[in-house]
Amino acid sequence: QISVETKVRPNLLDAIEKEQWGKLPAAVFVRGFVLQVARLLRMDEPEELAKSYVEKLRIERGEE
Repeated sequence: QISVETKVRPNLLDAIEKEQWGKLPAAVFVRGFVLQVARLLRMDEPEELAKSYVEKLRIERGEE
């Protein structure tokens, strides 16, 4: 359902949920995906959640 509403492929949603950084595209796309899902689910502070994911992604990839 989330994939249909956000148009984010299920495999990417799964990789985000499991923090499988190697399976994810560039940080800018991950940020957008996380924002879409967080807003759809009406989560608190979607911007902060997206920022957290991007920071983790960059650290794991050695980009920081």
